[in-house]
Amino acid sequence: MTSRDTDDIRRVFETRHTTLERSLSLGEKTLPDMLPLGTQIAFTCNQPRGFAL
Repeated sequence: MTSRDTDDIRRVFETRHTTLERSLSLGEKTLPDMLPLGTQIAFTCNQPRGFAL
């Protein structure tokens, strides 16, 4: 894996981490048409894992 590949993967993880932080800061204050908070967190955490694979 090249340094550029590593940088790209790191960037994806960092953006998803930021998204997760924002979701957690909302707590239970999600909109009615959104998925449950736990599902949103799972999607946020699993997406970069899929990119890395």
